[in-house]
Amino acid sequence: MMEKYGLERKQFLEIAGTLFGSPVYQNYGTMMAEEKFEPAGFKMSLGLKDTNLALAAAEQVSAKLPLAELAKSHFESGIEQGFGDLDWAALIKSLK
Repeated sequence: MMEKYGLERKQFLEIAGTLFGSPVYQNYGTMMAEEKFEPAGFKMSLGLKDTNLALAAAEQVSAKLPLAELAKSHFESGIEQGFGDLDWAALIKSLK
């Protein structure tokens, strides 16, 4: 959305970093802004594995995890597009 409004990635990262001063936002935000997904700190394929484990555990107690279902869908799409060995921040590529 921010790109469609003409906002530069780095500008958005500066705004988000100011509002949410977190190393997680800084690290993954920078990776996404610069599209540097290698070497992978945590591969997308591992994100899918962990999401599937969480969904299986939730199923055992009849709990619903709608955000995990959404994440699973995005991980599967990214892997189908050939991004499975990239850092999971590469989800931004599959969402384009």
